[in-house]
Amino acid sequence: MTQDTITQIPLEQLYESPFNPRKTFTDITALADTIKAEGCIHSPLLVRPRLTNPLRDDLQDGWEIVFGHRRYRAAEQLGLATVPCMVRAMSVAEARSAQAAENLQRDNVSALEEAQCYQDMVDQDGLTKDQVAAKVGMSRSHVYGRLSLLSALPEIRAAMEAGAIGADTALLVARLRTPKLQAHA
Repeated sequence: MTQDTITQIPLEQLYESPFNPRKTFTDITALADTIKAEGCIHSPLLVRPRLTNPLRDDLQDGWEIVFGHRRYRAAEQLGLATVPCMVRAMSVAEARSAQAAENLQRDNVSALEEAQCYQDMVDQDGLTKDQVAAKVGMSRSHVYGRLSLLSALPEIRAAMEAGAIGADTALLVARLRTPKLQAHA
């Protein structure tokens, strides 16, 4: 295979990297639900040849996952036979650098960004809220709750983005029917 080739690789030929800085893998079931709802994995895993002898580059035993460990685990949970992988020849240092860029620099999506994404799916894609929930593999109540955040006063949203209040508190305030009640709360 040539550099940066994207191909389907059987799960039994993939091995988790011993250098992966991510040690905690959360929400694998939610990711699996999303993959199942979408019918595929949209972003390929990055893999490199797994060499059995560091002195020889012609003795390969499968593929080491550089990044995509959560997608790999979700695929295992779903019982998929293969996953899409981008194959790249990389040194240990290059793999470690790519893992740091992929995992350590990532910020989680805020609840408001998530809400806006759902609203865009409703507005721009013509999906119902229930269809959005099915498509993203989230519960109906989760999607409805996130969308409710968009009705919060700008002050509430700003406080949430600043970390002064959490998404759960903002949701309780956003569910109040009038701006006056929200402001008072």
